[in-house]
Amino acid sequence: MPRDPQSPFEHLLAGLRDEELDEQEREYEKEISRLNVFLSAVRAAKDARGVLRGADPPQNERRVSQIDAVLAVMGRDAQRKWTVDELLLAVSRVGAPPGGKNPKNSILATLSRMVDERLVVRLDRGHYALPLAAPVRATPADLGWAPSQGDGDA
Repeated sequence: MPRDPQSPFEHLLAGLRDEELDEQEREYEKEISRLNVFLSAVRAAKDARGVLRGADPPQNERRVSQIDAVLAVMGRDAQRKWTVDELLLAVSRVGAPPGGKNPKNSILATLSRMVDERLVVRLDRGHYALPLAAPVRATPADLGWAPSQGDGDA
């Protein structure tokens, strides 16, 4: 497609420095990470609410992905630096142990994908963290939840 130097996008790009674009990219990555933590929390809450109301635990409908499990665990302490062994233990404790013959290799593969997708950062060999500047502190209102009258969970 030929470039149109008069297009609004071309004008926008011409007015931005590389450093500004890098900063904007970092801000979007932080926001995506924060929203992924919220998404994992919402999915887990929906599953829990269904079980509390008598539904069978989700199995074939939507199995919690290993990425969801890692994000949910890491989101509990967003500033923490996690080792692979700590993450392996934590995701197993929340009922989402990695499959395969070697669970540690499975979690390492998951973390590698998450680094590629910029969901987590690799700090050092075997050490990972969420790319957030501040801890995630979500209230039900932040997630768009409001207690309804007659709802025993409120």
